[in-house]
Amino acid sequence: MILKRIIVKRFKAIKDKCIDFSPGLNIIKGSDNEAGKSSLRTAIVKAIYQDPATERADIWGLTSWGTDEPWEVELELQTDSESYQLSKSLKDGSCRLLEVGSSEVLTSKNAIMDKVAQITGCPLEVFFESTACIGQDELIRIIPEAAKGSERQKTMGTITKRLQETLTGTEGVDVATLLSKLYAKTHRKEARGPYYELQKIADQVNNLKAEKPSLEEKVNRVMKSRRELNRIKEELQQINKDLLPRKEILGKNQQILEKGKEIARDKNQFSNFNRAKVLKSKLEEQNTELAEFACFAGREGDVGQLQSTKEKVEDLERKRTDLKKEIKIIQEQKRAQRWVFIAGLAATIGGLLGLLVTRYAGIVAVPGLLMLGYWLVRQRDFKRQIKAKSSTIGDLEAQIKGNQDAVRNSLNSFGFEDYSGCLAKFQEYNRKVSDRTTTANKLSGILGEKDWDAFEKENEDLDIGIRAAQKELDSLLSSKLEPLEFQKLENEVNKLQSRKDELEQEKGGLNKFFEYTDVDTDQLATIEEELKWREEERKFFEKNMRLFEITREMLDEAHQQTLTKAANMLEKELGKYISIITGGRYNEVEISKEDLSIRTFSPEKKDLVDVRELSRATQDQFYISARLALAKLITEGKKPPLLLDDPFVNSHPKRLEKIILLLQELSKENQILLFTCSDVYDDYGNVISIS
Repeated sequence: MILKRIIVKRFKAIKDKCIDFSPGLNIIKGSDNEAGKSSLRTAIVKAIYQDPATERADIWGLTSWGTDEPWEVELELQTDSESYQLSKSLKDGSCRLLEVGSSEVLTSKNAIMDKVAQITGCPLEVFFESTACIGQDELIRIIPEAAKGSERQKTMGTITKRLQETLTGTEGVDVATLLSKLYAKTHRKEARGPYYELQKIADQVNNLKAEKPSLEEKVNRVMKSRRELNRIKEELQQINKDLLPRKEILGKNQQILEKGKEIARDKNQFSNFNRAKVLKSKLEEQNTELAEFACFAGREGDVGQLQSTKEKVEDLERKRTDLKKEIKIIQEQKRAQRWVFIAGLAATIGGLLGLLVTRYAGIVAVPGLLMLGYWLVRQRDFKRQIKAKSSTIGDLEAQIKGNQDAVRNSLNSFGFEDYSGCLAKFQEYNRKVSDRTTTANKLSGILGEKDWDAFEKENEDLDIGIRAAQKELDSLLSSKLEPLEFQKLENEVNKLQSRKDELEQEKGGLNKFFEYTDVDTDQLATIEEELKWREEERKFFEKNMRLFEITREMLDEAHQQTLTKAANMLEKELGKYISIITGGRYNEVEISKEDLSIRTFSPEKKDLVDVRELSRATQDQFYISARLALAKLITEGKKPPLLLDDPFVNSHPKRLEKIILLLQELSKENQILLFTCSDVYDDYGNVISIS
């Protein structure tokens, strides 16, 4: 297979570049370590193997710094018979493989990977990295250090399988995988072999044994519940047998009591009915009597007004009488003042006459004058009081006359002339109204909300009902018990009924239990049979497990023999390359069939040593030789391009010359892309500058 062209966009140090390759040795040069050589090598690998639909941060991190869109890579490939265009875009997660000759286009990730494996001979990226793609920091190991455990195991399996195919000339069987599967089937549950079956049987047996006590307990509980249910049914049957006749007698006595109460109630009602008829008759008579008092009906207010007016007249007359008495008293007081007048007049006259005798006699006239003055003032006051009270009496007489006229008019409206006669008649009217109200209230108390017609209709056949009820009561009296006997029977019935209710409740609970229980007594027998069957099954799979272990042991022995032969073939090819590079210093090598580590015969130590104990340059030479030998032996003749990222930077100039000659020889069969900063290779191949 040959790489013809690559177009790289936004990939690490490469922004946008198109590079054409030639068959043979291509020298990809960069002016320094940041020129993009490693970016180009990584871009080639990712273009061939990377799934562009990945979400891995490290793959997205390959995008050039400062760009808005993720990376895209396109490759043109050529085999002996076909040309292909392979493109990967992280931008839209798409991949595309075009077979130019047939125009067939593949877009499925799995289909493209199968085709890439067919073209390159390398099914996985880590496989490619372990053989055809060699980084400067990966020379001292066959499988890259970054490969995960599962990838390393799968790659080792593929390498050994390919070595077996080369050794036998037929399509190899991945014996390591078979051994791993056989081991897994006898040691891991997920392999679903004898070990899985035995573990499953053990789990099932444990589950059955764990289930058995619980089931036994449930079955015992069910059986106990069934016995309890049968006991309850028997007791209920006996209770019903005892309860029925007692309830019948009790029912009759309760009927006697109820019927007696009913008759008493109806008799009381019948008595009320008779009383109501009497009251209704009396009420009708009272209504007739009240007819002659029709003048007062509805005029109670007018009668009240009449009484008020009459009382007012009487009050005014009392006031008039009182004023007349007061005037009479004043007149008597006025007459009583005559002695003051006589004494004063006598003193005054005596004093005046005494002046004729002596001048001092006039003093006697002064008291007389004062007494005359006092009498005069009092006479005027008496006169004023009499006049005022006489005026008031005149006003009262006018009011009395007006109210007396109102009283006469009111009496006339009632048809009376005499107030006392009218009042006596009205009082008699009030008594009759009160008697009628009492009668009406008593009747209403009996009727309630019903009118008389409904009440009468309801009670007209009451006496017939009473006689019928009494007849029915008489027919029950033969079963009547004395109060103490009745009480005793009632207690017995209540006790039996209470017990029956309790039993019915227990019965219902047990029936509900049986309705929802999932316990089947046959399940115990089933578990016993299942345990016996599982024991037979366990013995069978134990035999199978032993057969698997014997098969694995025999296959492992044969595999070890085959691996030894495959390692010998790789040792032979590696010895040829390392002998050329080292000028024959190292030509005897030994390769570990477990991890492909390399040991070589050291002339100084006269013994086999791990190449990792040699100088770094010698280590690089050994591992590059091993990679070249692996690429030739296990890529199934597809001859993928070899990607060398300056792997000889530590080599001695003399050995480097031999390495260059070896690369020229190898480039006749495999296209080689050598990434370097050195000018030493310029004369030996197609130089491509990416600075």
